[in-house]
Amino acid sequence: SISCGAAETAVVTEDGRVYVAGENKQGQLGLGHKNPVSTLTEIPDIPAMTKVALGSNTGAMITKEHGDLYTCGFGGSIVQGMGVLGHGNGESYTNPTLVES
Repeated sequence: SISCGAAETAVVTEDGRVYVAGENKQGQLGLGHKNPVSTLTEIPDIPAMTKVALGSNTGAMITKEHGDLYTCGFGGSIVQGMGVLGHGNGESYTNPTLVES
């Protein structure tokens, strides 16, 4: 599957690998940094994914095996302490991070 954000693109292969490219200003590509990425680059060290979604500042992925949610990017919020990534805090993450339920 393919997902596009404001200035980012993600591709999920049949075997669950995720490739990303784009501006990456908030680390929403999940590569561990906030640098622009001009060519599709595989996100290392993540479980096989089935879906990916990109927003203007965030990324979200669903695992193939258990349907777990991983998010990355800007975690701030207008509601102090809540955050938008689902981790229960206002932290930002540049690597895909499991959302605990």
